[in-house]
Amino acid sequence: EFTELMDSNLVQRTTCPPHVHQLNGVAERAIRTIFEAARSHMTASACPTGFWTFAVDHAVDILNRTTGPPDSDQSSFEAVTGEKPKVMPIMPFGCRCYAVKPRSQFSKTRMDSRAWVGIHLGRDPTVPGGYRVWVPSTHRLLTTSDVYFDEMLLPWRPAGDRRSDVGLPSSAAADNTAATPLQPPAPST
Repeated sequence: EFTELMDSNLVQRTTCPPHVHQLNGVAERAIRTIFEAARSHMTASACPTGFWTFAVDHAVDILNRTTGPPDSDQSSFEAVTGEKPKVMPIMPFGCRCYAVKPRSQFSKTRMDSRAWVGIHLGRDPTVPGGYRVWVPSTHRLLTTSDVYFDEMLLPWRPAGDRRSDVGLPSSAAADNTAATPLQPPAPST
């Protein structure tokens, strides 16, 4: 059945002997690229190794939206769907996020939090517009589209190194102008 399906879609199948990876160069290179990106996400966020499958999914999502077939000006996403990919919704793997609770999960009369504090694990490929959020306080994985991100805070990193925007040059430093601190107005006499 698989061979008939491939033939009906004009897909040519080639095989190579078992354990001879050199003959399967395209697939081996794709796997290497995906795992290098996933390893990079995991290192940057300092996530535990148990979350590696989410890092791989995140890497595949980014690669599908930003790269494409050789000698093509389209991404893989665009080649399959016919739509230009949106890259702005791709948030850093392992960043702090706030998943908004459904109305039944908080009280109007108490000062309950209206969001779960979580860690971003990438977009959910099965839910359009959905993000995967790990909520450490409940040890649960949520999928939601109602989520806010703090892209610069990486909670798995060691204390003192969690905020990635620390040490970035400010616009005042970039313009070579000194920022003057706000001073209260001088008393009038």
